[in-house]
Amino acid sequence: MDRETTGKDFPVKPVVLFPGWFIESTSEGRKSDIWVLNPKALPSFIENQPDVILQEDMMLASFHISRYIRTHDASK
Repeated sequence: MDRETTGKDFPVKPVVLFPGWFIESTSEGRKSDIWVLNPKALPSFIENQPDVILQEDMMLASFHISRYIRTHDASK
């Protein structure tokens, strides 16, 4: 989804998940803009983040992502 589709820029948080791995938190890792986590840790990390977009912007993004998925799936 891009600015051309919605007219808005959305913040994106890069996340790398390693299923089945134990990920040790380090001071360097905590300073990083990228989260490297076990999938079980992801909900906790998300819940502890401040809201960065308005509810109506989240609904707008959700609508466009949903529309993209339906269009992409129909083209197969």
